[in-house]
Amino acid sequence: MVIFHESFGILRTNCYLIRNETEVIIVDPGQNATEWVLKHITDKAIGILNTHGHYDHVFSNFALQQHFHVPIIIHEDDAYLLSNDDFNVNLPKSSPDISFTQDSDIYLGGFAFKGIHLPGHSHGTSIYDFGDFILSGDFVMDRTVGRYNLPTSDKEKQYRSLQKYFDIYSNRNNASHIKVYSGHGAPFSLEESLETVQKWLSFF
Repeated sequence: MVIFHESFGILRTNCYLIRNETEVIIVDPGQNATEWVLKHITDKAIGILNTHGHYDHVFSNFALQQHFHVPIIIHEDDAYLLSNDDFNVNLPKSSPDISFTQDSDIYLGGFAFKGIHLPGHSHGTSIYDFGDFILSGDFVMDRTVGRYNLPTSDKEKQYRSLQKYFDIYSNRNNASHIKVYSGHGAPFSLEESLETVQKWLSFF
Protein backbone atom coordinates (compact mmCIF):
# COMPACT_ATOMS: atom_id res chain seq x y z
CA MET A 1 0.00 0.00 0.00
CA VAL A 2 1.06 3.57 -0.69
CA ILE A 3 -0.03 6.58 1.38
CA PHE A 4 -0.10 10.15 0.08
CA HIS A 5 -1.08 13.14 2.17
CA GLU A 6 -1.39 16.90 2.14
CA SER A 7 -2.69 19.36 4.73
CA PHE A 8 -5.47 21.86 4.12
CA GLY A 9 -7.38 24.73 5.69
CA ILE A 10 -6.46 27.11 8.48
CA LEU A 11 -6.06 24.14 10.84
CA ARG A 12 -3.73 22.34 8.40
CA THR A 13 -5.73 19.14 8.54
CA ASN A 14 -4.20 16.11 6.86
CA CYS A 15 -6.08 14.49 4.00
CA TYR A 16 -4.82 11.04 3.00
CA LEU A 17 -5.05 8.87 -0.07
CA ILE A 18 -4.55 5.18 0.71
CA ARG A 19 -3.73 3.28 -2.46
CA ASN A 20 -3.40 -0.40 -3.27
CA GLU A 21 -2.62 -1.68 -6.77
CA THR A 22 -5.91 -0.52 -8.32
CA GLU A 23 -8.00 1.35 -5.72
CA VAL A 24 -7.88 4.43 -3.51
CA ILE A 25 -9.56 5.36 -0.22
CA ILE A 26 -9.89 9.08 0.56
CA VAL A 27 -9.43 9.91 4.24
CA ASP A 28 -10.61 13.11 5.99
CA PRO A 29 -10.99 15.49 3.04
CA GLY A 30 -11.10 18.92 4.69
CA GLN A 31 -11.37 22.45 3.40
CA ASN A 32 -9.95 22.99 -0.11
CA ALA A 33 -8.93 19.34 -0.45
CA THR A 34 -11.06 18.56 -3.50
CA GLU A 35 -8.73 19.85 -6.21
CA TRP A 36 -5.71 18.03 -4.75
CA VAL A 37 -7.65 14.77 -4.45
CA LEU A 38 -8.93 14.96 -8.02
CA LYS A 39 -5.44 15.71 -9.30
CA HIS A 40 -3.81 12.78 -7.51
CA ILE A 41 -6.37 10.02 -7.97
CA THR A 42 -5.55 8.05 -11.10
CA ASP A 43 -6.99 4.73 -9.90
CA LYS A 44 -10.52 3.83 -8.85
CA ALA A 45 -11.76 5.70 -5.75
CA ILE A 46 -13.83 3.33 -3.62
CA GLY A 47 -14.73 5.28 -0.48
CA ILE A 48 -14.38 8.27 1.81
CA LEU A 49 -13.28 7.50 5.35
CA ASN A 50 -13.85 10.01 8.16
CA THR A 51 -12.06 9.60 11.50
CA HIS A 52 -14.62 11.94 13.06
CA GLY A 53 -17.12 14.59 12.06
CA HIS A 54 -15.42 17.93 12.71
CA TYR A 55 -15.66 20.24 9.72
CA ASP A 56 -11.92 20.37 9.04
CA HIS A 57 -12.00 16.62 8.37
CA VAL A 58 -15.21 16.38 6.34
CA PHE A 59 -15.62 19.68 4.50
CA SER A 60 -14.99 18.19 1.03
CA ASN A 61 -17.04 15.02 1.59
CA PHE A 62 -19.95 16.24 -0.47
CA ALA A 63 -17.97 17.42 -3.51
CA LEU A 64 -15.91 14.24 -3.67
CA GLN A 65 -18.86 11.95 -3.15
CA GLN A 66 -20.71 13.73 -5.95
CA HIS A 67 -17.71 13.30 -8.24
CA PHE A 68 -16.79 9.68 -7.46
CA HIS A 69 -20.16 8.28 -6.31
CA VAL A 70 -18.55 6.40 -3.43
CA PRO A 71 -19.74 5.67 0.14
CA ILE A 72 -18.85 7.81 3.16
CA ILE A 73 -17.89 5.84 6.28
CA ILE A 74 -17.95 7.26 9.83
CA HIS A 75 -18.92 6.12 13.32
CA GLU A 76 -22.64 6.45 13.98
CA ASP A 77 -22.18 8.88 16.87
CA ASP A 78 -20.60 11.52 14.61
CA ALA A 79 -22.90 11.04 11.61
CA TYR A 80 -24.99 14.08 12.62
CA LEU A 81 -21.95 16.36 12.37
CA LEU A 82 -21.76 15.84 8.60
CA SER A 83 -24.88 17.96 8.18
CA ASN A 84 -24.48 20.25 11.19
CA ASP A 85 -22.65 23.55 10.61
CA ASP A 86 -21.88 24.18 14.29
CA PHE A 87 -18.74 26.15 13.48
CA ASN A 88 -20.46 28.46 10.94
CA VAL A 89 -18.10 27.63 8.07
CA ASN A 90 -20.78 27.02 5.42
CA LEU A 91 -20.20 23.30 5.64
CA PRO A 92 -21.50 21.44 2.56
CA LYS A 93 -23.83 18.84 4.02
CA SER A 94 -23.13 15.16 3.47
CA SER A 95 -24.45 11.95 4.99
CA PRO A 96 -22.81 8.59 5.65
CA ASP A 97 -23.62 5.50 3.64
CA ILE A 98 -21.92 3.22 6.16
CA SER A 99 -21.91 3.98 9.88
CA PHE A 100 -20.59 1.53 12.43
CA THR A 101 -21.69 1.40 16.06
CA GLN A 102 -18.90 -0.58 17.73
CA ASP A 103 -15.38 -1.78 16.99
CA SER A 104 -15.79 -3.35 13.58
CA ASP A 105 -13.95 -5.15 10.81
CA ILE A 106 -14.49 -3.10 7.68
CA TYR A 107 -14.11 -4.38 4.12
CA LEU A 108 -13.97 -1.89 1.28
CA GLY A 109 -12.92 -3.12 -2.15
CA GLY A 110 -9.59 -4.86 -1.70
CA PHE A 111 -8.98 -3.21 1.69
CA ALA A 112 -9.60 -4.80 5.07
CA PHE A 113 -9.15 -2.81 8.26
CA LYS A 114 -10.58 -2.34 11.73
CA GLY A 115 -12.56 0.66 12.98
CA ILE A 116 -11.97 1.24 16.69
CA HIS A 117 -14.28 3.65 18.51
CA LEU A 118 -12.37 6.00 20.85
CA PRO A 119 -14.75 8.81 21.87
CA GLY A 120 -13.68 11.89 23.75
CA HIS A 121 -12.49 14.44 21.21
CA SER A 122 -15.90 13.87 19.67
CA HIS A 123 -18.55 11.29 20.46
CA GLY A 124 -17.76 9.26 17.36
CA THR A 125 -13.99 9.68 17.16
CA SER A 126 -12.45 6.50 15.76
CA ILE A 127 -9.15 5.20 14.50
CA TYR A 128 -8.63 2.81 11.59
CA ASP A 129 -6.10 0.01 11.98
CA PHE A 130 -4.77 -1.37 8.68
CA GLY A 131 -2.24 -3.64 10.36
CA ASP A 132 0.93 -2.05 9.01
CA PHE A 133 -0.28 1.44 9.84
CA ILE A 134 -2.98 3.27 11.79
CA LEU A 135 -5.05 6.34 10.89
CA SER A 136 -5.56 8.10 14.20
CA GLY A 137 -7.34 11.30 13.17
CA ASP A 138 -7.37 13.68 16.14
CA PHE A 139 -7.34 10.96 18.77
CA VAL A 140 -3.56 10.94 19.12
CA MET A 141 -1.09 13.19 17.34
CA ASP A 142 2.62 13.88 17.57
CA ARG A 143 3.23 14.29 21.35
CA THR A 144 -0.35 15.31 22.06
CA VAL A 145 -3.95 14.12 21.99
CA GLY A 146 -7.16 15.64 20.67
CA ARG A 147 -8.83 18.42 22.61
CA TYR A 148 -11.56 17.34 24.98
CA ASN A 149 -12.98 20.76 25.90
CA LEU A 150 -15.09 21.30 22.78
CA PRO A 151 -18.91 21.20 22.69
CA THR A 152 -18.65 17.78 21.02
CA SER A 153 -16.10 16.48 23.55
CA ASP A 154 -16.24 14.51 26.79
CA LYS A 155 -13.31 14.41 29.21
CA GLU A 156 -14.35 11.18 30.93
CA LYS A 157 -14.80 9.41 27.61
CA GLN A 158 -11.39 10.69 26.53
CA TYR A 159 -9.76 9.17 29.59
CA ARG A 160 -11.43 5.81 29.01
CA SER A 161 -10.46 5.88 25.34
CA LEU A 162 -6.82 6.66 26.12
CA GLN A 163 -6.78 3.70 28.50
CA LYS A 164 -8.46 1.49 25.89
CA TYR A 165 -5.90 2.46 23.26
CA PHE A 166 -3.03 1.72 25.62
CA ASP A 167 -4.54 -1.64 26.58
CA ILE A 168 -5.03 -2.62 22.92
CA TYR A 169 -1.64 -1.61 21.62
CA SER A 170 0.83 -1.79 24.51
CA ASN A 171 1.75 -5.40 23.63
CA ARG A 172 1.66 -5.00 19.86
CA ASN A 173 4.67 -6.49 18.12
CA ASN A 174 6.93 -4.20 16.09
CA ALA A 175 5.40 -1.07 17.63
CA SER A 176 8.45 0.94 16.61
CA HIS A 177 7.87 0.01 12.94
CA ILE A 178 4.11 0.63 12.71
CA LYS A 179 3.35 4.14 11.49
CA VAL A 180 0.54 6.27 12.87
CA TYR A 181 -0.89 8.91 10.53
CA SER A 182 -2.81 11.59 12.40
CA GLY A 183 -5.14 14.45 11.59
CA HIS A 184 -2.46 17.11 12.05
CA GLY A 185 1.30 17.08 11.77
CA ALA A 186 3.82 14.47 10.71
CA PRO A 187 3.50 10.69 11.14
CA PHE A 188 5.08 8.92 14.08
CA SER A 189 5.47 5.37 15.36
CA LEU A 190 2.96 3.36 17.36
CA GLU A 191 5.60 3.17 20.07
CA GLU A 192 5.77 6.98 20.21
CA SER A 193 1.98 7.19 20.34
CA LEU A 194 1.92 4.91 23.36
CA GLU A 195 4.40 7.15 25.13
CA THR A 196 2.16 10.13 24.36
CA VAL A 197 -0.97 8.36 25.58
CA GLN A 198 0.70 7.20 28.76
CA LYS A 199 1.85 10.74 29.48
CA TRP A 200 -1.63 12.17 28.98
CA LEU A 201 -3.22 9.49 31.12
CA SER A 202 -1.16 10.80 34.00
CA PHE A 203 -2.78 14.26 33.61
CA PHE A 204 -6.32 13.06 34.35
